[in-house]
Amino acid sequence: MSALSARDTVSVTLQNRSSLSAADAAAVRTALEAALMKNGIRLAPDGQTAHISVALSETLAAYLWVADVHRNDSSRIFIVNVGRDVRGQPPRASTSLVIRREPVWQQNQPILDVAFPIAQSSARKMLVLEPQQISFFRWQGDRWVLDGASPFPRNTAVERAPRGLLNYRGELLSVVLEREICRSSATPGSEFKCEGVAQHQLLLADQRLPLLANKIGMPLSLAQMNLSGRSVLFLTLPDGSARMYEAGTEHTAAFTGWGSDIAAVQSGCGAGWQLFATGKGDWTTTDTVQAYEIRDRQAMPVSAAIDFPGPILSLRTSDDSRGALAVVKNLGTHHYEVYNLSIACEK
Repeated sequence: MSALSARDTVSVTLQNRSSLSAADAAAVRTALEAALMKNGIRLAPDGQTAHISVALSETLAAYLWVADVHRNDSSRIFIVNVGRDVRGQPPRASTSLVIRREPVWQQNQPILDVAFPIAQSSARKMLVLEPQQISFFRWQGDRWVLDGASPFPRNTAVERAPRGLLNYRGELLSVVLEREICRSSATPGSEFKCEGVAQHQLLLADQRLPLLANKIGMPLSLAQMNLSGRSVLFLTLPDGSARMYEAGTEHTAAFTGWGSDIAAVQSGCGAGWQLFATGKGDWTTTDTVQAYEIRDRQAMPVSAAIDFPGPILSLRTSDDSRGALAVVKNLGTHHYEVYNLSIACEK
């Protein structure tokens, strides 16, 4: 837009007053934000220098996009007429995919992460990461039974809003916490040893991540998927943006409108891979998860958003990549709940 410059940091709000679906309205917002960032304009929730308020409206003949750009003490109105024929409409997202949600576990104590190790035997196991210990469960009959717990001899204080990640290979278990890594065997009662590490050493999933952390800071969440035979990396950042990396350390696309947590899922539906993203609320409000596909470096919503009874504290891809695990704090019961999320190819 001529009313803005590459030096501006702007915020964007959008109201859908038209007959467009929520998915199509989200696609319009994604395209608008991508166009702004392509022109060097930075996006931020507080909009330090400007704010764009967009209303999606319509007449009998056409859709109308009305943008009110506030910059400093001035305001300018821009109106774009979009015809109703297929060529004139924004790209429509298929919402034929359905997110399935299955409750797995709940407890009173905070949960940072959860994992289900693939056992050599038929025994089912569950590891629950809490701020100061791991609890080990086994499936017995029709319920999870506590096998034991292993505390962490932590060297740093627990943060007010802690985050953590479980990693395991075979019988070796590591726990990534704030500036600490704790290691042990994946056996109840095993002694953990914790050591402080540099921030970039916490990023173990991709060889590019230490370089990216030095360049853009620590991401809040990351996901990897296969697109056209290439491994593609997605990061969410504290400024509210998300970035896509196809090779090297320069991002090839940026997205806004997502929350802090993402997970890649190989469902076999649609394009094969989808990206789950949480909503934009903070940890005092309820949350959502919606599925997206990446087409021409744009994020297209391919499912309706599903609601959760509280904020999603953690979202991670399951071990087989066929689904994701979400940790939620229920604002009604104050319990911490674990859900298994998957995608169904339904119309």
